[in-house]
Amino acid sequence: MFFCNDVGEDGSLGRQCCASSGICLRKPWQRSSWKFAKENLIDFVTLNPGYVIGPLLQPTLNETVEMILNLVNGAKTYLDAYYRLIDVRDVVVEHVQALEIPPASGRYCLVADDLHFSELLKIIHKHYPTLQLLEE
Repeated sequence: MFFCNDVGEDGSLGRQCCASSGICLRKPWQRSSWKFAKENLIDFVTLNPGYVIGPLLQPTLNETVEMILNLVNGAKTYLDAYYRLIDVRDVVVEHVQALEIPPASGRYCLVADDLHFSELLKIIHKHYPTLQLLEE
C-alpha cells in the first residue's frame, strides 16, 4: 500500500508522492472534499485502490474482471502495461482501519502488487490451463 502525506490545500498530491507512486490523477470531488475537510477541521481519508480483484458481490462485471473475460473470450490483444492490483478483501480492511484509526487521515493509494499484463496471463493460465489465452 502506498500512503501520501504530502497533500496540498486543494487535495493535490505533492511532488514527493507523485514521484514515488506514479499515481497523480485527481478527481474534482476529491479536490472539493479535501478543501471542505481542511476548512472545517475534519479528519479526512481517501482510499484509491488500483485494479480490484477477488470475489464479486454484484452479478455485473467490474472493469478488471471484464478486461480478463475479454481475453478468455478470445480477444487477440491486450494493453502492454503494468497493472496495480489489490484484493477486494484488503480494500475492506483498509476501509475499516480508516474508520477506526484516528491518525489515518490522508490519501492512500491501495496497491498490493504491480504486474505486467503478460504476468497476469501466466498466473491465469497456471490456474486454468485449459483456457485458450494469448501467448506473450
